[in-house]
Order: sequence, then structure tokens, then C-alpha cells
Amino acid sequence: MVKFWAEELSLRLVANNIITIDKRKFYIYGIELLLNDLFIFLAITVIAMMTKTILISILFVGCFCVLRAFAGGYHCKSYRCCFHVTLLNYSLLLLLHFILTDWKLIVGVIIIILSIPVIWLFSPVESVNNPLEEKERIKYKSISRVLTVILFILFTISAAFPNNEIAFVIAWSVFATAFLMLLPIINEKRRRMANDETRT
Repeated sequence: MVKFWAEELSLRLVANNIITIDKRKFYIYGIELLLNDLFIFLAITVIAMMTKTILISILFVGCFCVLRAFAGGYHCKSYRCCFHVTLLNYSLLLLLHFILTDWKLIVGVIIIILSIPVIWLFSPVESVNNPLEEKERIKYKSISRVLTVILFILFTISAAFPNNEIAFVIAWSVFATAFLMLLPIINEKRRRMANDETRT
């Protein structure tokens, strides 16, 4: 559906002489990304309004999206898969938010301590669709490390308050980023091990 709408919109841009036909494929890709993000944000907004979790939802989207943009990690092969994985991630946050109650801070401390070394050591994890040059890799690594430090400071400050919601959301955002970074690393190691076995 996203691809169909992107193609239709790009055709209208060509028909109205806004873009040229030879650049259409680049615009299709950009429109696809934009529409996919729009659908995800709309779904999160609806769920946030229904569950009355607007503040923590905004905080999650901000922390997770910004950190993930520089740290990198797993990318789905289809927009539908991306939509479902993102909503699953967000739904798990909400589920734990409602279930943990008195345990939020303890769980938050554990997952953020486990996650920070992953981001610090492995970022950025490149995508096949978006390979990075060496200068970009150094820049993204520095930015992701700085963001991790900032988020850890914010986590520590918010953990001092009686309500641990903000601290837990920050911790989950860092954890979700680290988890999605590990997936392609693990898959690559499995692939190499499989190749080594076939050679022997």
C-alpha cells in the first residue's frame, strides 16, 4: 500500500512538472519512507490517546528515533514489517509500563546498564540500504555515544523522582535501540559460521 501511494504521488509530481521522470525513483523511495513514518506516528498517537499515555509516548518516540538514527541496527525488508516491529516495540513498552508499577526503576536500571555498552562498542550498525563512509561512521559513533551519555544523565535525574515513568521510558528506548543493533550482528555471525561449515 505504501509503495502504491508513493508511486501515485510521484506520478502526479511528474505530471505537474514538479520533478523530472528520471528522478522519480528517488522521490518514490523518499515518499515511501515518509508515508511509512507517518503511518507509524499516527498509530502510536491513536494508541497513546486511547491508553492516556501521551507524555511517555512522545518521550519514547523522541528518544528512540533520535538515538536509533545514529546508532543504526536492524531494518525490516518491508514497510509492513517495519510498521509491525515498531508497534510491537511500543506495545511492549506500554505493557511493561502498566504491569511493572513498583519494579519500573529496578528493571530500568538493569536494562540501561546492559544496553549502554552495546551502543558504545558497536554503533553505528550499518544498513545494507544505507552504507556509511569512514567519516560518517566516526561521526555517527561520536553522536550516538554523546546521546547515550545524555540519556543516561536524564535517566539518573528522573530516577530521583517518586514517579519512575520517565526513567523507565528512557531506559526502554536505549534498550530497544541496543537490541535492534545486536540483531544484524548476530545474523552476520551466524551467516559466517554457516559459510565456514559449508567450506569444511
